[in-house]
Amino acid sequence: MFPLRVEDWVGRNPLPKDRDAVFILEEGHNGLLDFLKQIFPHAQEQNLKDWGGWKMVDWVEVPAADLAAFHGWNRGLKGTYFQSVQWTAPPLAIRWDPVLNFTYKGDFPFTDYPPFRIRWAGKLDISQTGGYEFQLLTLDKAQLWLDGKPVTTERPLALKAGPHSLRLDFEKDGGDTLALHLIWKKPGEDGWEVVPATAFGIVR
Repeated sequence: MFPLRVEDWVGRNPLPKDRDAVFILEEGHNGLLDFLKQIFPHAQEQNLKDWGGWKMVDWVEVPAADLAAFHGWNRGLKGTYFQSVQWTAPPLAIRWDPVLNFTYKGDFPFTDYPPFRIRWAGKLDISQTGGYEFQLLTLDKAQLWLDGKPVTTERPLALKAGPHSLRLDFEKDGGDTLALHLIWKKPGEDGWEVVPATAFGIVR
């Protein structure tokens, strides 16, 4: 048994290949759930519920053949993490994050109390030209930039198909609750979803 740290999967496969695996996700990790089902096409999902019928965790069974075929993930955003109010401070950690769907403090590399600063940078690959809406779900301060321009959330933004530079800054100065979800509404769709791992550029 080991923690699910998909950032360790960038460019390599740290998973065992000679046996089946089970991934257990707490409620709310929909972005990671979609990611697992995408990279492991034969994964079987179950919802484990309490006596009242409320979902507690997602139970994802992956056959050994899928694990053996997986050679690592090569898309994501470069996250630079600071235990400081200063963006120029030495970073606490630098890692590639395949998806921005952080539900609680344990999803981040911080072990102390705020202040925190995080900057993600990379590419957003748009497959279809049209109007996209974005939201940043967090109780703290965050700002998204695309192609060097700040994005106003929940308003359609016209984007052409192809790669767009992306930057997201997150700031937290107090409190213990820590979460961030980057979600979008694609052209012609009514529902919001976590921006999937496939929408980010290739790690170089």
